[in-house]
Amino acid sequence: MKKITEIKLRRIANLLVYFAKHSTELSIAVEQAEDEISAIHMAIASWYAGGRAMVATSYPGYRN
Repeated sequence: MKKITEIKLRRIANLLVYFAKHSTELSIAVEQAEDEISAIHMAIASWYAGGRAMVATSYPGYRN
């Protein structure tokens, strides 16, 4: 199973709602974290369990 973790992003909220609605047919788990640290921890835990994970953030420090 693949896992998608995100932090309250308005820009991609519709995309994550789509993923959540189709999670069973896509074989993914969608979860919303409280902050960036917990999202990273969820992704690392997924990796340790042998899965793949993606983390999305809107933290301004990552912009050019």
